[in-house]
Amino acid sequence: MALKTSLRLIAKRIANAVKAYASNEGLPRGEYDLIRTYDNKNDQISLTFGTVRDIDERRWYAGILQEIRRSFPEYPQMTMFIGLVIREVRNPDEIYTNALVGEDEIDLTELFDRFLDERS
Repeated sequence: MALKTSLRLIAKRIANAVKAYASNEGLPRGEYDLIRTYDNKNDQISLTFGTVRDIDERRWYAGILQEIRRSFPEYPQMTMFIGLVIREVRNPDEIYTNALVGEDEIDLTELFDRFLDERS
């Protein structure tokens, strides 16, 4: 599957899945952030989720990927195209300090932020 077909739709579904999982876990939007890139060459989306809360990173990793899988009922294998890192940080902006966008990558952070910040 070529992810290029509709990055906007994919971004919205992923952002809503992350927002839903965080909300269900009682984590408000101001206590986490998400960096996203898309690699044109490999059709790969990379996500870095950072939060100021003390969390079980393995549980959150599994939970977010499961929520993403659920948001693509017609193609649950979507997670094969998604890399996810979960990090505890002192403040949400800290995840940006080591964020590098590669030559073949597109920064999707602003696009995802619009969807994360939308009211449900």
